[in-house]
Amino acid sequence: MIAAGAVLIYSFVVAFALGFAIETTLGFPLTHEDEVAGIDTADWQVLTTGREKLKPLRYPVIVKPNAEGTSKGITRKSVV
Repeated sequence: MIAAGAVLIYSFVVAFALGFAIETTLGFPLTHEDEVAGIDTADWQVLTTGREKLKPLRYPVIVKPNAEGTSKGITRKSVV
């Protein structure tokens, strides 16, 4: 019983630490100036209403929830 509790606590601490590290380091989109400075990123666009005009992107593109980090929320249906 104690071992199971220790595993749960350890799992929570590790997941929290990883989530915090990702959010503070990778959770910020780069600006065009950063890309020009030599930090390469894929083209991206945030849609808030679904009525925005799409930028010219190379296909296929990945559609994912903005509030999720890493690949959470991406499925086979996300590729368009």
